[in-house]
Amino acid sequence: MLKVQNWASCRISTKTSSLDWVIRLQDFFYLVLMLRKGLFRLTLLLAFLLCNSLSGSQLHAQDYVDLLKVNYQLSPTNAQDSSAKKIDVEDISVSVLLPVDVNVPYTSWSINFITGLNYNRLSFYPPGDTLGWQRVHEWTLPIGKKIDHSEKFSGLYLVLPRIRSANPSFKSNQYQLGGVVLFSKQVTPKLKYKFGMYYNGEFFSPFFVPLAGLYWTPSEKWEITSTLPQYAYVYYRLHKKMQTGLGFRSSVGSFRLENPHQSRYLHKSTNELFGMLNYTVGRYYFFQVRAGYSIERYYRVYDEKDRNDWTFSAFKFGDNRIQRNQELADGLLLQFDFAFRFPIPKKEKDPELE
Repeated sequence: MLKVQNWASCRISTKTSSLDWVIRLQDFFYLVLMLRKGLFRLTLLLAFLLCNSLSGSQLHAQDYVDLLKVNYQLSPTNAQDSSAKKIDVEDISVSVLLPVDVNVPYTSWSINFITGLNYNRLSFYPPGDTLGWQRVHEWTLPIGKKIDHSEKFSGLYLVLPRIRSANPSFKSNQYQLGGVVLFSKQVTPKLKYKFGMYYNGEFFSPFFVPLAGLYWTPSEKWEITSTLPQYAYVYYRLHKKMQTGLGFRSSVGSFRLENPHQSRYLHKSTNELFGMLNYTVGRYYFFQVRAGYSIERYYRVYDEKDRNDWTFSAFKFGDNRIQRNQELADGLLLQFDFAFRFPIPKKEKDPELE
């Protein structure tokens, strides 16, 4: 059995009580309230400053932009192999989007691009005898451009530099570089196809994922949007401000784990099926509640130099790695989402910029 290591000097808890869950939920709602009170004014000011530029920028096909998103997910009491202990998995993310359109003084030039900042924290309570670490972090600085190649054909081009670690710093072994190219073809006002490719330099191998999806509104009440294998959502409108639906989401990533004696990495892979309920308050505040179950997920630990040759979607080539921890079983998922959604002028409805 793998001994517990004091990864990143994280606090190691011995048990998880119902009070811990209440505290975590309180932290999430407190964060939302603080964002509303403190960042709302800054975000609203930024939105108004950008409003004119957005109406003529590369985002004009979209009828809104999520300037701020906060997600909180809890998967409670998950079993470990050969262990009576139960592990809670907590996933928190915050994303800020900044569309930039700047006119260069004294010239006819303009610079427009998409940037922002994404933060994700993945936590385990308690770590258990085979995990030895409690929390990992991710910082991503996306930068890119959405280009309208013609009236009905566009491309999204993003570079995704990342730091993923239990101890985030600017060490070279914590750094990853990725990118995505996603093309969109408008077939009819109600139907659009999407296709492209995602790449990231993961700690386990170079990782390539072909992308394909659509956006389809067969009627005023039904809406289908997908970019597989990343996500697929089916919505039904109950009311002008309320939707319900079913969804699928998949996520793959790797995080550096370090202590003074050894270096390893965490390989995360999750697949989620869930039901959801959306509600919009006023013009700007978007809320979503999800409940579902994970399918074939894993959080596996490997030695730093134990890698496979390369990975194409779900297919791993040259994978002879030795896993250093026990498996964590699938479990229930509860998620709460908030977005500050700013409406912008549009010519043709394009549901979202994922």
